[in-house]
Amino acid sequence: WCFVLLLYYTMQPFPISVAGFNTLSANNLSRLLDIRHECHNFDAVALIGTQQRRGEHSVEKLTLDDRLYIQSGWKPGWGSNKSCGCGLVLGRRFKEQHVVGTWSTDGPLQGRGLAVRVATGYFDFVFILAYFPPRPQKKALFPKYLSIVSRLSNWICFVLNHTSATTTPVFFCDLNDGIGLQNCEGFWQYDSNTTCVPLASATKEHIDGGSGSSIRSIMELHNMAAASAWTDCRHTWFGPEGRSSLLDFVFIPVALTSAIRTSGPLYGMGRRLQLIAKKEKADHCPTHVCFNYLL
Repeated sequence: WCFVLLLYYTMQPFPISVAGFNTLSANNLSRLLDIRHECHNFDAVALIGTQQRRGEHSVEKLTLDDRLYIQSGWKPGWGSNKSCGCGLVLGRRFKEQHVVGTWSTDGPLQGRGLAVRVATGYFDFVFILAYFPPRPQKKALFPKYLSIVSRLSNWICFVLNHTSATTTPVFFCDLNDGIGLQNCEGFWQYDSNTTCVPLASATKEHIDGGSGSSIRSIMELHNMAAASAWTDCRHTWFGPEGRSSLLDFVFIPVALTSAIRTSGPLYGMGRRLQLIAKKEKADHCPTHVCFNYLL
């Protein structure tokens, strides 16, 4: 009977909830604890744009009450600035002994990428975070922008290529670009063969070789999809003069999209964590996906 019960429970789908957003700033303990308590029901929360400077090591571990926080800070460099910094808050089921690997973007891209693999007797995930630069306004800056995107994309490919076939990748990013609509001789077109993003959530990839087109190619290669925008394509960034865009995404394997329970931006949480003092939504808000994971 014990074997039958074990077999039964290991074949039951288990809900996994993950969220991510550009925090604008999360470089002090008070702010991190606010985020930790607001997101206490999630299994993993990716923080991008923490503005945390790099410490003694490129990847550092902290404890936020009873939760493990892993961060990679920024340092001045050719491809990094004070808006960078990445961190991952792990839920209660993941302990420090479950962290079996960490990676970060070092050198000129310090603070733009972080990856953490966690493995237990039931779960095996690699959480990947990436912060892409905004599109430049001046043409003279395009070569640098494209070089940063290329290097960061290569790092993402490196992590995915060195991920075991039994490990489930979850990719969080502030893309700072659209994804899914390509400019073909002046017309924005959607490739119906793509598995990366549904038509309803597709947005304009403004630069050939930019972050949108690069990530679409990588996600298609590794059979991953923009799960956070799978059933809810509302915008995640809100700027001045009423402008808004869908810039933040959580990607999971395409095979898991049929197991999505909920997805999309979390406006209530975003309002409570918003640092800009105004009634309207401002800057980024969290986005999430909850999916059934077969043990």
